[in-house]
Amino acid sequence: MIFRLTAALLSLLLAFPAAISTAATNPPSANLDIRTSPPPRQPRRLLVTYRPGVSALNRERTHSSVDSRNVQAIGPGRSGGPARAAIEAITPAPGLSLATAAAKLRRQPHVASVELEQIYQSLAPVNDPGFSPNQWHLENTGQVIQGTTGTAGADVSAPEAWARLASSNVSSVTVAVLDTGVDFTHPDLSPNVWSHPGETPNNGVDDDNNGYVDDSQGHNWGSLSQWDTGHGFGYALLGKSSPLNSEIAQSFRGNGGRIAGIWVNLYKFGGPIQDVIVSVRSSLSGPDLASFSVAPDDIVHHSQEKWARWIFDTFSPPLTIAEGQTYYLVFSTDNDDPNHFYAVGDSNGVDAFSDGELSVKGGTWAASPADDAAFELIMDSDNGRGGRPRDDSGHGTHVSGLIGAAANNGVGVAGVASLPSKMVAIMPLRVLDTQGFGYTIDIIDAIYYAADNGADIISMSFGGPGSSAAMQTAIDYAIAKDVTILAAAGNNGN
Repeated sequence: MIFRLTAALLSLLLAFPAAISTAATNPPSANLDIRTSPPPRQPRRLLVTYRPGVSALNRERTHSSVDSRNVQAIGPGRSGGPARAAIEAITPAPGLSLATAAAKLRRQPHVASVELEQIYQSLAPVNDPGFSPNQWHLENTGQVIQGTTGTAGADVSAPEAWARLASSNVSSVTVAVLDTGVDFTHPDLSPNVWSHPGETPNNGVDDDNNGYVDDSQGHNWGSLSQWDTGHGFGYALLGKSSPLNSEIAQSFRGNGGRIAGIWVNLYKFGGPIQDVIVSVRSSLSGPDLASFSVAPDDIVHHSQEKWARWIFDTFSPPLTIAEGQTYYLVFSTDNDDPNHFYAVGDSNGVDAFSDGELSVKGGTWAASPADDAAFELIMDSDNGRGGRPRDDSGHGTHVSGLIGAAANNGVGVAGVASLPSKMVAIMPLRVLDTQGFGYTIDIIDAIYYAADNGADIISMSFGGPGSSAAMQTAIDYAIAKDVTILAAAGNNGN
């Protein structure tokens, strides 16, 4: 009874405002993918659910039917073994449309269903930090807030619930927060972050053989990204100016995961003939840790298209980025003609990425803190190496604070499930990127992860374009394990 009361309080509070403010060579790549805006935040995989008892041979036939070289198992059995996952995310061969691939897959007799992955987005963003210290939603005594007198008792009766919990023999509750991650250093949250009992932190090993490496405090499926090119579209010039800007760098912090691929945003002016080298370094003037080259013909001319071209490529092998260490995504060229040059898409005078800044090398390096390059680092979550679910957005920290901000510590606010002390453990599962967008398959994987690793409640404060049969299967799996599911609803008035 007490557990269900706690779940009910959490479901009410998810609708309230924020509680916490918040060395390589450069060969041409067979993995190169080139698109124009809108860029790669779009469905690119199909979710295939198999009929019971499907054999490994029939799985391979399914993959071959769409010439797929990229298959990700989802849910229980994702790491292989006798219980292979019943759901797979399949990326068709380049040049094969998703619609055509879906039709081919549906004709396979051992396939139960096929659906296109969907894009989900975080809801209820932090937008009124002056309101959150006045937590009338927990206890409304008729206090005056910003000139308005409240209605006594119009609250969720949190003190009464806390009192009942204090006098009851109730165990702690683990809440899996599927969101943008969590700020592990926040004094109001660090005491209440869940720890995986079967995993040793930062040893590079999947200690409990669950398919995830170093998931000692949850896991990350989301990318590290900065997408803001919407303020009149900005760009930083490469191979231009005086002295010539030979390099442009965007800093970011590592999260302990591996980079599986990178999206970058490039334009060209005139007719440059030198490649653009895209690399990652651990210091601005240090050696390239990994890199790839982009040929001039693969970069759109500014007169041809309104928007710069998004270009994707991969590192082989993937590059591991240490937790908390600063790295630099570097764009460089040997161009020596200022009439023929490149441009890197950026945020046009808006500091859009809190975890780094732009620097330009025109003779010497100079910071440009009011700009950030547009990029997306795709983490290797398919192989369980997505890294730590650190929040570089704020939304996941906001939701986690509503639920479990530590009480009676003289700092910040109190979460609805913060009393008694250690009543709640927040399991951060990052399924949304820096801008708050995420994919169906990552959400599904996180639901299974939460259910299999002791979560009592799953919080999903995001919305999407429609239903997903594969996600419903994951939700049913969690419910069968007595997990309560809470999801955002009504944020857009429908």
